[in-house]
Amino acid sequence: MIRVLLEYAAGALAALLLLIPCRAWARRRAAGACGRAARLLVAGAVVSAWLFAVNAALAPLNQAFTLRPLFFSMMTVFWLLGVFVPLGALGAAFRPGPWGARLALGLFGLVALGVSVDANLVEPRRVTAPRREIVLAGAPTAGLRVAHLSDVQTDYLGRREREALRHVQGFDPDLVVLTGDYANGGLEHREAAAGARWLAERLRARYGVFAVTGDEGTPEDDTAIFAGTPVRLLRNEAVRIDTPGGPIWVAGTDRMDPDQGRALCGIPREEFCILLQHRPERVRSLPGRGVDLFLCGHTHGGQVAIPGFGPLTTLCALGRRYDRGVFDWEGVPFHICAGLGMEGRWAPRVRFWCPPEVALLTVRRGEAGRRLAE
Repeated sequence: MIRVLLEYAAGALAALLLLIPCRAWARRRAAGACGRAARLLVAGAVVSAWLFAVNAALAPLNQAFTLRPLFFSMMTVFWLLGVFVPLGALGAAFRPGPWGARLALGLFGLVALGVSVDANLVEPRRVTAPRREIVLAGAPTAGLRVAHLSDVQTDYLGRREREALRHVQGFDPDLVVLTGDYANGGLEHREAAAGARWLAERLRARYGVFAVTGDEGTPEDDTAIFAGTPVRLLRNEAVRIDTPGGPIWVAGTDRMDPDQGRALCGIPREEFCILLQHRPERVRSLPGRGVDLFLCGHTHGGQVAIPGFGPLTTLCALGRRYDRGVFDWEGVPFHICAGLGMEGRWAPRVRFWCPPEVALLTVRRGEAGRRLAE
């Protein structure tokens, strides 16, 4: 918790340092409170747009050395557009000036602050439980209920983790799967690792609980978090499960060292196979490999989305369209979970138009081949 507060404080300081020259420029260029406020808003928006352009340019690289400055610039944008600029607009609304300009600034400040409060305090704690159906010709005859969690990314044990557990228990699933990223900072941050372990210790399913490694922390961190819990960490391996509707295989590959050939080796093509991996772009190598269903995470659903436009970015090579939900890639159905947590590493802990989720997938056999429904 202290670490998160320090990250927010550093972002606030950076935003203030950027606003100081903008404020001086606004004072020189316009007289009157409303004129200066309008120019300050424009300057703040320009700085934020520039920072976002840097993010967009760096995101496709998606290398570890670029992520910290990228996320820190996001934190700075959050303070600029979500706090300081709206507060400045509200302050200007109560100063002398044209009535119409004061009203516009006041409305803008109220709306922007409302969005900021929702994104920072409300939506990240509102865990949803979407139910999605996947109809496949080769699915087990008795059907399968799969609870899909991803990107738990705890900072500490809180309401979000408890709500996720409540949803999973209410699902009464046949399988629980976790597709990477469990504790922000890995074992290095003990409070985060303890929160992830608390959740892992309490997960139960009829046929087992399975997980794969992700980007956050190291595979050794994940191994330590899950040691002694009901969660089985799959590292380029597969497990066969006998069910009343026929055998199913659950395979999983490492994020850092994916070996699909090793994970899928020995699985008969006629038997139902679920593959777990952290990153969605791995689906591009799956057609013809005998995978009946691919489950992944990583995108967070974009974490911040604009109504009518969608996510600003997903940090995924497949593009913004593949943010969350059920999709098909050249005959391979796959599901992207929007995740439970939020990005760490100096990023603002915000969600907007993209609440955390724990998804229940009902996989059943259909007569007309593969169909996807949500």
